[in-house]
Amino acid sequence: MINVNDLPLPGELINPFKDQIGFFDNSIEGKDVLCIGFSQDDLKEFVEPYNPARIVCLTLWDDGHKDAKIDKYELVIGDISKRTDFNENTFDAIVTLSLFEHLIDINGALYEMRRILKENGYLYAHFGPAWSCAVGHHIYANEEDELLNFCKFKIPSHIHLLCNEDEIKEYYLQKGYSSAICNEVIRWFYETPIINRLMYDDIIMAFKQHFYLIASNKMYFDVDSEILSALKKRYPMYYDFTTYGGGFLLKKPAGNKVKGDIMYNNKAPKIEPQEIIDAINLSSGHKEQSNDQDKTQHSFKDILRKCVYAFYKIPVLGYLLKIAVRVVMLPRTIRKINNEITDLNIKMHEQNIRMQKELHNQNLRFREQSVRVNETLYEQNLKIQEYTEKTMEKNK
Repeated sequence: MINVNDLPLPGELINPFKDQIGFFDNSIEGKDVLCIGFSQDDLKEFVEPYNPARIVCLTLWDDGHKDAKIDKYELVIGDISKRTDFNENTFDAIVTLSLFEHLIDINGALYEMRRILKENGYLYAHFGPAWSCAVGHHIYANEEDELLNFCKFKIPSHIHLLCNEDEIKEYYLQKGYSSAICNEVIRWFYETPIINRLMYDDIIMAFKQHFYLIASNKMYFDVDSEILSALKKRYPMYYDFTTYGGGFLLKKPAGNKVKGDIMYNNKAPKIEPQEIIDAINLSSGHKEQSNDQDKTQHSFKDILRKCVYAFYKIPVLGYLLKIAVRVVMLPRTIRKINNEITDLNIKMHEQNIRMQKELHNQNLRFREQSVRVNETLYEQNLKIQEYTEKTMEKNK
């Protein structure tokens, strides 16, 4: 058991950055770009210098939040986790800023981003802090207070993962905070709906289900080896507890053939003649041709399809074709297994969160009942004391 007072401070965040487009040196000049999580000042600093043809901003905020105070560009109020009003293949690029740690339905968001991106479009995915990092609790109860603002990096490292609620409350009580503030800290750590409490590994797995991960630039903390050992012992299914977040360049493959398609199709892939053709195209790096080559492309596919169907009817050749396609499709089968494992991890993580919340609610109900019982006992003691005093006066 690690004592909260023995936990070191997170220290300095290594490699903090927000300029993803500049870092990845991937041009958006003359392109249509959707920006999520940006204020007008952020757009001016991180997007405008790269001269996109069109900037559209999407935000959930419809009140006085800075992300909703955009008048220079088109502003759309909506939820990227649900189906938006954008048509398919609308944007050349999607740029996000500090977004993915807040998305409760991260797979829904990635699926929608994939839908509205053009083929071979890019997603610049920026996020942090992930739940698994030193300040993953993301508390922001008081901007000026270093123990109530995660950005100050003065809260003990991984306190939310290595300590229970009572230990956390005791720590804040020792620092001079009231019981009400202690309860507010617990609420921020475990109950607020503004973060998804997904580990860094969970987020990266979700990325890889829907997109090709092209490049990354991580922000991270140096974490003491003893702390890492304790974390890996307590959470054996996870590996990375140092990465805060960062920027990730993701690409939507041509033809929309991504791992997410397997994820949303629970049926095992059947090997049919058409599947053999698709496997051959996939294994040989076949790409969609330009419009003026459509006829040649379709002629090639027709010939290939007829040959495969003819061979498929011959027992020996058909058997050899089946063996060949199973070899070709082995990576796809492995990806499917990895996706199922990822789904299981996510479900277990969500179940753990629900159990933690239920335990917390039960503790609250128990404390409320204890308070009521104590109040009742106190009132009864008062009545007994009054009765005793009256009796003694009569005896005098």
